[in-house]
Amino acid sequence: MSLRNNMNQVTENKSNRNNRNKISEQLSRNPLYSRSTSHLSLGADFSLSKAFLPVIPPEAEKPLEPYQQCRLFLSHIGWLNPDTFKDGSISMLDKGPALYRDIRLLDKKYSRECIKVALLYVGSGQEDEQSILHNTNGSNEYDEFVTSLGWEIDLATHPGYLGGLERNSTNGTTSIYYCNSTLEIIFHDVTRMPTDPTDLKQLRKVL
Repeated sequence: MSLRNNMNQVTENKSNRNNRNKISEQLSRNPLYSRSTSHLSLGADFSLSKAFLPVIPPEAEKPLEPYQQCRLFLSHIGWLNPDTFKDGSISMLDKGPALYRDIRLLDKKYSRECIKVALLYVGSGQEDEQSILHNTNGSNEYDEFVTSLGWEIDLATHPGYLGGLERNSTNGTTSIYYCNSTLEIIFHDVTRMPTDPTDLKQLRKVL
């Protein structure tokens, strides 16, 4: 009985080796096969079989008319029918210099409402504009209030709305900024802006 079991095991091992050799031979003919890749990992990867080879789509057809893609888009959203033109849902634009100018400036417009807010710290006993604009810092309560309005940004690298603040440190290096999906607010904190001792009116702080 033991001899028969040993013979069966030898036969089974030989059959397994033959199967592995067949798999290796098939994989070696595959253009996606790499000699540096493990045979065992490739043997378990059915994506390399012929039925699962990637199919490259044909090159997209070039539109026959300049506005073919536009017509296709309008058709998909249900606007390309006579009724939409009758009820005034779609109106034709006047093709002229003004239209081309507006299109060029379209990308420069902000997608959200933008607001700039000036923050002034008025110290004890300060009543005139000059002394207020010369403040280089505020009280602890003022600083806590300012930081609660948004988050601090670096003016040199901030990609959002600046409200006229310069990136070259002319108006300081940081500011407070807040935004959501529909709104951007930049806070011009006078105490964060550099003070010019030769300018009594501090015109750089008045934006």
